[in-house]
Amino acid sequence: MSENDERIVTKWDAFTLYKEQMFQKTSPASSPWIAINANNKMIARLSALRFLLNKTDYEKKKLLKPVSWSKDIANYSASLDGVIFNNLNYDKDNKYSDDS
Repeated sequence: MSENDERIVTKWDAFTLYKEQMFQKTSPASSPWIAINANNKMIARLSALRFLLNKTDYEKKKLLKPVSWSKDIANYSASLDGVIFNNLNYDKDNKYSDDS
């Protein structure tokens, strides 16, 4: 986390509220927002490119099978304000574990 991240962490709920409102007001069915879930900029960019290529028709197009991720990937840790979060994973419904 950067110094700026540390300063604005208390405003997370406000940012989330405004983000949700922006998505609701600016995401028509004809051109909806697409969320790219990634913690790595390179992976996010590649995922965005794959999405665009899959949605675009072009000559000799080949659809690649999506990468399947294992639920066993749960080996991440983070520290925030001295609190350590262990056993983090990418499952949106299970954001963290309290076994610090």
